[in-house]
Amino acid sequence: MADLGNVNKSIRLQCQFCPWRPPDSMRADAAQLHFQVEHDTSEVQFELVPVCSCGAAMIHTETRRTGGGFKDYVECRACGSTGFVKRDAGA
Repeated sequence: MADLGNVNKSIRLQCQFCPWRPPDSMRADAAQLHFQVEHDTSEVQFELVPVCSCGAAMIHTETRRTGGGFKDYVECRACGSTGFVKRDAGA
């Protein structure tokens, strides 16, 4: 289980190869077109990334152990905002 530590941030899908994020209403077959055209593959590969309130994806900067798991610290390179995602030990 992951918990976003800052309430003004969200977690979104992002292409594993580039910073492209699909719109919320995009269908899977339309997203597959991105991978075919931009990355020459039919395999859809997304990752979950924290997104700053300014709209930019946040970059992982550090991971620290906590009593029951981990905190992944993130930073927005666009506006300088920082935050963290809490993870359970099994995540």
